[in-house]
Amino acid sequence: MAVLTDYSGRTIRLTDERWTHISEHPEMAGMRRALEETLQAPSVVVESLSDPTARLYHRFYTRTVVGEKYLCVVVKFSAEDAFVVMTMVITIACLGLRVCELLGLQWGDIDFEKLTVKVQRSFVEGEIYPTKTEASASELPLDPDLAGR
Repeated sequence: MAVLTDYSGRTIRLTDERWTHISEHPEMAGMRRALEETLQAPSVVVESLSDPTARLYHRFYTRTVVGEKYLCVVVKFSAEDAFVVMTMVITIACLGLRVCELLGLQWGDIDFEKLTVKVQRSFVEGEIYPTKTEASASELPLDPDLAGR
Protein backbone atom coordinates (compact mmCIF):
# COMPACT_ATOMS: atom_id res chain seq x y z
CA MET A 1 0.00 0.00 0.00
CA ALA A 2 1.18 3.50 -0.84
CA VAL A 3 0.47 6.53 1.30
CA LEU A 4 0.17 9.66 -0.86
CA THR A 5 -0.26 13.31 0.03
CA ASP A 6 -2.56 15.75 -1.72
CA TYR A 7 -2.07 19.49 -2.35
CA SER A 8 -3.38 20.40 1.11
CA GLY A 9 -1.25 17.86 2.98
CA ARG A 10 -4.02 15.28 3.50
CA THR A 11 -2.91 11.66 3.58
CA ILE A 12 -4.53 9.41 0.97
CA ARG A 13 -4.17 5.63 0.76
CA LEU A 14 -3.65 3.81 -2.53
CA THR A 15 -3.99 0.09 -1.86
CA ASP A 16 -2.14 -2.48 -3.93
CA GLU A 17 -5.50 -3.95 -4.99
CA ARG A 18 -6.73 -0.54 -6.21
CA TRP A 19 -3.50 0.21 -8.09
CA THR A 20 -3.57 -3.25 -9.73
CA HIS A 21 -7.14 -2.60 -10.89
CA ILE A 22 -6.31 0.92 -12.14
CA SER A 23 -3.13 -0.17 -13.96
CA GLU A 24 -5.00 -2.92 -15.84
CA HIS A 25 -6.45 -0.19 -18.06
CA PRO A 26 -4.10 0.41 -21.02
CA GLU A 27 -4.53 4.20 -20.90
CA MET A 28 -3.04 4.16 -17.38
CA ALA A 29 0.20 2.49 -18.52
CA GLY A 30 3.10 4.39 -16.97
CA MET A 31 0.76 6.84 -15.22
CA ARG A 32 1.54 6.06 -11.56
CA ARG A 33 3.57 9.25 -11.16
CA ALA A 34 0.83 11.22 -12.95
CA LEU A 35 -1.70 9.92 -10.41
CA GLU A 36 0.48 11.23 -7.58
CA GLU A 37 1.04 14.57 -9.38
CA THR A 38 -2.70 14.95 -9.91
CA LEU A 39 -3.24 14.69 -6.16
CA GLN A 40 -0.32 16.99 -5.31
CA ALA A 41 -0.91 19.69 -7.94
CA PRO A 42 -4.40 19.39 -9.45
CA SER A 43 -5.76 21.84 -12.01
CA VAL A 44 -9.07 21.72 -10.16
CA VAL A 45 -10.69 19.72 -7.36
CA VAL A 46 -14.45 19.35 -7.24
CA GLU A 47 -16.82 17.72 -4.79
CA SER A 48 -18.80 14.88 -6.30
CA LEU A 49 -22.39 15.95 -6.90
CA SER A 50 -23.62 12.44 -6.10
CA ASP A 51 -21.38 11.75 -3.06
CA PRO A 52 -20.36 14.65 -0.79
CA THR A 53 -17.58 12.51 0.72
CA ALA A 54 -15.81 12.13 -2.64
CA ARG A 55 -13.50 14.61 -4.36
CA LEU A 56 -12.45 14.56 -8.01
CA TYR A 57 -8.90 15.79 -8.65
CA HIS A 58 -8.28 16.80 -12.30
CA ARG A 59 -5.00 17.52 -14.08
CA PHE A 60 -4.29 17.90 -17.81
CA TYR A 61 -1.53 15.90 -19.51
CA THR A 62 -0.33 16.48 -23.06
CA ARG A 63 1.85 13.41 -23.59
CA THR A 64 0.23 10.12 -22.70
CA VAL A 65 -0.42 6.78 -24.35
CA VAL A 66 -3.73 8.12 -25.73
CA GLY A 67 -2.68 11.72 -26.44
CA GLU A 68 -3.89 14.82 -24.63
CA LYS A 69 -6.19 14.06 -21.73
CA TYR A 70 -7.32 14.93 -18.26
CA LEU A 71 -6.57 12.48 -15.53
CA CYS A 72 -9.27 12.42 -12.87
CA VAL A 73 -8.48 10.76 -9.55
CA VAL A 74 -11.51 10.06 -7.36
CA VAL A 75 -10.80 10.07 -3.61
CA LYS A 76 -13.26 9.09 -0.91
CA PHE A 77 -12.93 10.84 2.46
CA SER A 78 -14.20 9.89 5.90
CA ALA A 79 -13.52 11.36 9.32
CA GLU A 80 -10.49 9.14 9.84
CA ASP A 81 -9.42 8.02 6.37
CA ALA A 82 -9.05 8.91 2.70
CA PHE A 83 -8.41 6.51 -0.17
CA VAL A 84 -8.24 6.42 -3.96
CA VAL A 85 -11.40 4.86 -5.34
CA MET A 86 -10.70 5.04 -9.06
CA THR A 87 -9.16 7.03 -11.87
CA MET A 88 -10.66 8.17 -15.12
CA VAL A 89 -8.89 9.20 -18.26
CA ILE A 90 -10.90 11.77 -20.11
CA THR A 91 -9.83 12.56 -23.62
CA ILE A 92 -11.17 15.92 -24.70
CA ALA A 93 -10.33 15.35 -28.36
CA CYS A 94 -12.62 12.30 -28.54
CA LEU A 95 -15.64 14.33 -27.42
CA GLY A 96 -14.77 17.83 -28.61
CA LEU A 97 -15.70 19.33 -25.25
CA ARG A 98 -14.60 22.60 -23.72
CA VAL A 99 -12.71 22.11 -20.45
CA CYS A 100 -15.59 23.67 -18.47
CA GLU A 101 -18.04 21.19 -20.08
CA LEU A 102 -15.76 18.25 -19.34
CA LEU A 103 -15.51 19.23 -15.67
CA GLY A 104 -19.30 19.56 -15.49
CA LEU A 105 -19.92 15.95 -16.54
CA GLN A 106 -21.47 13.51 -14.08
CA TRP A 107 -21.67 9.71 -14.33
CA GLY A 108 -25.38 9.95 -15.18
CA ASP A 109 -24.50 11.97 -18.29
CA ILE A 110 -22.76 8.97 -19.85
CA ASP A 111 -24.94 6.25 -21.38
CA PHE A 112 -22.66 3.27 -21.97
CA GLU A 113 -25.48 1.26 -23.58
CA LYS A 114 -26.39 3.89 -26.21
CA LEU A 115 -22.78 5.17 -26.37
CA THR A 116 -23.72 8.80 -25.79
CA VAL A 117 -22.61 11.65 -23.54
CA LYS A 118 -25.12 14.35 -22.60
CA VAL A 119 -23.59 17.79 -22.01
CA GLN A 120 -25.90 19.59 -19.56
CA ARG A 121 -23.70 21.79 -17.38
CA SER A 122 -20.32 23.44 -17.10
CA PHE A 123 -17.87 24.10 -14.27
CA VAL A 124 -16.73 27.72 -14.18
CA GLU A 125 -14.71 29.38 -11.41
CA GLY A 126 -15.59 26.70 -8.87
CA GLU A 127 -19.34 26.63 -9.61
CA ILE A 128 -21.61 24.36 -11.67
CA TYR A 129 -23.86 26.15 -14.20
CA PRO A 130 -26.23 25.00 -16.95
CA THR A 131 -24.74 25.29 -20.43
CA LYS A 132 -24.91 28.80 -21.92
CA THR A 133 -27.17 27.95 -24.85
CA GLU A 134 -29.50 25.15 -25.92
CA ALA A 135 -27.05 24.37 -28.72
CA SER A 136 -24.36 23.78 -26.08
CA ALA A 137 -26.60 21.32 -24.25
CA SER A 138 -26.28 18.36 -26.55
CA GLU A 139 -25.98 14.60 -26.72
CA LEU A 140 -22.71 13.49 -28.29
CA PRO A 141 -21.70 10.09 -29.64
CA LEU A 142 -19.27 8.25 -27.37
CA ASP A 143 -16.46 6.38 -29.09
CA PRO A 144 -16.64 2.66 -28.18
CA ASP A 145 -12.88 2.66 -27.41
CA LEU A 146 -13.33 5.57 -25.01
CA ALA A 147 -16.20 3.67 -23.37
CA GLY A 148 -13.94 0.65 -22.92
CA ARG A 149 -15.79 -1.62 -25.33
